[in-house]
Amino acid sequence: TALDGRKLYAHAKTGGYLYQAELRRELVRRLGVEWGPVHNGTAEVVGIPQPVLRAFSRRRAEIERTMAERGEHSQRAAQVAALDTRQAKDYGVSAESLRGRWRARASRLGLEWEQLAELTGRAVVSEPARANVEETASHLASPHGLTRDRASFTRRDVIQAWCDQLPQGADIVMIESLADEFLASEHSVPLATDVRGLTHRDVIRRADGQVIAATAEE
Repeated sequence: TALDGRKLYAHAKTGGYLYQAELRRELVRRLGVEWGPVHNGTAEVVGIPQPVLRAFSRRRAEIERTMAERGEHSQRAAQVAALDTRQAKDYGVSAESLRGRWRARASRLGLEWEQLAELTGRAVVSEPARANVEETASHLASPHGLTRDRASFTRRDVIQAWCDQLPQGADIVMIESLADEFLASEHSVPLATDVRGLTHRDVIRRADGQVIAATAEE
């Protein structure tokens, strides 16, 4: 009665990182904005005051308020609060109406249209230099990189790490190419190319009694 979404869920987080990296690149290309450091796949436009960023991050405010009311602080609690406060988007609102609301809210916070315009035209799209690529690869392979908190990593982890190392963004093809180059280099040692033999006991028993593997291949 439902699609098998295990692989979709497994790759959803990495898909989000790639989306954000492509978004940053496109906004650099179209508007010339600069980006700050990337944290967990996302970054902020350089030059926008913190109070404005927080005011426009309404979902984050809702989640934090819900957690405070419940007296909760864990990452799991944040995930639950995010689900509990999520509302369906109103797709009937016009772009012009939204733009007017956003400008009015920014103005109330002290960010005028002229100041916002000054944040554009600061950067241009450029490919990372080979020296920078090699330096980043060495960092990812160091004790402070991919194995800082665990002993092994997947291709998805490498893709996410590269996204975090590219604040001005990059297209998806390039990021996947950098990840595959890293995995094929001396920095990476394959531990298993097929994990079915290691996870054969992890199963899902369907209502009709049929048993299927619970772990997606990787």
